Amino acid sequence: MTSRERVLAAFNHTQSDIVPRWCGASPEFLAKACRQLNLSDNESFFIRIGDDFRRVFARYVGPEFPLSPGSVCRTVFGIERAGHGCGQPLSHPLADATLQQVHDYPWPDPDWQDVSRIRADALAWNRQYAVLGGDWSPFWHDAIDLLGMETLYLKLYDEPETRRVFTTSTPTSVSAPMRLTNIPRSLRSSWISPRRRTPRSSVIAAQPV
Repeated sequence: MTSRERVLAAFNHTQSDIVPRWCGASPEFLAKACRQLNLSDNESFFIRIGDDFRRVFARYVGPEFPLSPGSVCRTVFGIERAGHGCGQPLSHPLADATLQQVHDYPWPDPDWQDVSRIRADALAWNRQYAVLGGDWSPFWHDAIDLLGMETLYLKLYDEPETRRVFTTSTPTSVSAPMRLTNIPRSLRSSWISPRRRTPRSSVIAAQPV
């Protein structure tokens, strides 16, 4: 049974030879695992543990933003973070924003993500693996970064229009994959709507291609 067949069996609620496996891990973990196991790259690690999935990603082609002193990374929503790993937000730029300021905020442009190679990247695995597609989209984390946790919860309850902006209207950097006009329906049928803001680690090659 190939990895792809094993995963399809699980989705179809039929018996597979073993339970499908997927390792969702940070780059830091993968680098450490490869060092400890004397493996040359991540693919060697995935083979070593019997990972049944492979991932494809859109490529970021947007502008580069310089980091402020002390910050370790910047999200596409303009939030700089500091601390261990991805750290914690250094500010909450929409904490005191009016509704108009929320609308006027410099939201990321979906065109910053190039999805033109996703189909080729998925097919490059030669149908041996289940293909996971979609960039990690932790909407609640991003909303908390923008507003602060307490402010976010209060606005969700007290300000229906602000809630509407955050849950239905705000463009995100991950809405571009929904415009995969050059990808067959079988590759995009399982994408989750960007307006629902749920994680996008969805199987996009569950159907034969």
